Amino acid sequence: MPTPYSRRRRRILLGLGVTAVAMTAGGQALLSRRNVLIERYARPAYDQYLGFAPEQRSGPLAGEAVSEVQALAEVIYPPAGAEEQQELQRVVSQWMRARTELDGQLPLYQQGARLLTGMARQSANSDTFAALDQSTRIALLASLEPPETDSPNSLRSHWFRFRRRESRFYIYGLRDELIDAIFTSRLGWQIVGNTHTWPGAPGDPAAVALPPGA
Repeated sequence: MPTPYSRRRRRILLGLGVTAVAMTAGGQALLSRRNVLIERYARPAYDQYLGFAPEQRSGPLAGEAVSEVQALAEVIYPPAGAEEQQELQRVVSQWMRARTELDGQLPLYQQGARLLTGMARQSANSDTFAALDQSTRIALLASLEPPETDSPNSLRSHWFRFRRRESRFYIYGLRDELIDAIFTSRLGWQIVGNTHTWPGAPGDPAAVALPPGA
């Protein structure tokens, strides 16, 4: 019976265009060699993620990783002034604690922060992602996507994304987490154009009643 990994592996192979190669003379030998490389080096990041033991899945995010996550949040929602920055930090901290300590998402946050730090050190000569200015942070995140001059479905683009599969999995997963955090807060309430008072989230001490007819 096909496993999630075998199905994912097949999709990767198809994306790399090896099926078309296999139809040419000598293609079977190349396909066989490519299969060996896939099996040996290309195990999907999702399998790694599922491999974390239950006791590794929950706990507080600590140290430098917290600052890295907060810095990514500032790219998603650039705060306008100190007050808004403090609110963003509060929202992200509250969400992060719930997701890492209660919901078993600690590996996603740890690995995402680690990869952000690694990108900063490798490509921007900086000790952390948080230490970079906003434009450099944006440029680093953009480097996870193929060049705009390449067709999205070209072999070159597929290979580009494939080589960055771990960073894309964890950093994009972390990005989606932070988008959820922001859009379930007063900040997200303002983004979508609501003009009346933020009603608050369950358990939020700042919650107030919605105005009549809202």
